[in-house]
Amino acid sequence: MNIRALRTYARLSVASILAIVAAYIAQVQFISRGDFTPGLIIVAAVAVVLVMLARQESTTARVEEPLAYEKVLLVLILVFGAAMRFWNLAGVPEGVWYDEAQNGLVANQILTVASYKPVYIGDLTQLPALFFYYIAAFIAIAGPNILAVRLASASIGLLTIPLVYLLGKELYGPRVGLIAAALLALDRTHINFSRFGMNGITAPFFLVLSLYLVVRALRTRQTRYFVGAGISVGLGLYSYLAFNVVPVLLVVWLIQYVIVEKMWRRLDILRPVAIGVAAFLLVIAPLALFAIQNPDVFSERAQTVSLFQGRSLAESKDAFLENLAKHAEMFNFRGDSNGRHNLPGAPMLQDLAAALFLVGIAVALARSKKPAYSLLPLGLVMLLLPGILSLDFEAPQFYRTIGVIPIVWLLIAVGLDQPFAMLNRCLGPAGRGITQAL
Repeated sequence: MNIRALRTYARLSVASILAIVAAYIAQVQFISRGDFTPGLIIVAAVAVVLVMLARQESTTARVEEPLAYEKVLLVLILVFGAAMRFWNLAGVPEGVWYDEAQNGLVANQILTVASYKPVYIGDLTQLPALFFYYIAAFIAIAGPNILAVRLASASIGLLTIPLVYLLGKELYGPRVGLIAAALLALDRTHINFSRFGMNGITAPFFLVLSLYLVVRALRTRQTRYFVGAGISVGLGLYSYLAFNVVPVLLVVWLIQYVIVEKMWRRLDILRPVAIGVAAFLLVIAPLALFAIQNPDVFSERAQTVSLFQGRSLAESKDAFLENLAKHAEMFNFRGDSNGRHNLPGAPMLQDLAAALFLVGIAVALARSKKPAYSLLPLGLVMLLLPGILSLDFEAPQFYRTIGVIPIVWLLIAVGLDQPFAMLNRCLGPAGRGITQAL
């Protein structure tokens, strides 16, 4: 590396660190106290700096940089994540929540009544049936008790951690993947929902699995990944209603990907894409048939929690804007007030993570011409919609927006990785040793 490039990366390293410091000051001194105007001015200045950094960077989005002890670190992360999710699972949280009991009863019925094999469950449940078959498998092993129900959700929560690592690695390199996986393992919101026997935890699992398989398929063009992506997205629609925005997210993102990568010139990809789409259609066929035959049952839950139910157009507009503001604030200022979901009113992120979240958004937007980076802010917006478009007296709603959790930690990892990436390029092999040690 020549002296000029060395100086450039040195300036970029310092600027990246200062951007994080400025975002932290904005978060602690202003945003966390509800004083949004000066805080957002500082964040806007940080964003401008990061846009300038993005213009000076000549590297591609994908970084092939081996990490020492990568697999060992991942195993340690998983061990810690498992401890946080499985310790005293039957006793914490105390008691049995109504939804957990209902889920256990439905799953036990699937297990014990040979003729009861639903695709979608109406009545009190109003959800697709996939998670209930999964609970039934644990009931078969551990018996009809709360531990079996919670083992189902805790195992799905744990499996999401390595998937976040794989997605982060595929998009940005192994360092971002490990950072995101470690942060998800520690995240109190994800730990909390992993320990409740409710099917919402399946949404981030299928989201991350689907995104990883789609990204992997596009990079390798191997048919097996396209098939896997189709199956994963299809199964995701059987999981939790918050996942229903994911197909729309993928279509919007893929439009940009096709344009940027000039995919219309690569006709060889049409066959594996068609096979993947066929796999998706085959998986969702039973659910689609149920929805066509039972439209009232299928749409009952969405209508019950709809923000617009019983409101005029003007009232709907006001309620939407209010819900939008509340969900925008839930990460850095004021969070879910439901004690089942959160420490009542506490923001989803503590101050340092909240500041890095803002930096991560700014980095992603600054590099949004690259599909790898546009995916995260687009996913953030789309996966907030199930909360924004639902009952306003519950806003902000961590449970209906559960799909944003892995997106949030990937954004934070991207923001945290910014100075590390610059140090690597500035210091070369020595820089890689320093950043790996950190």
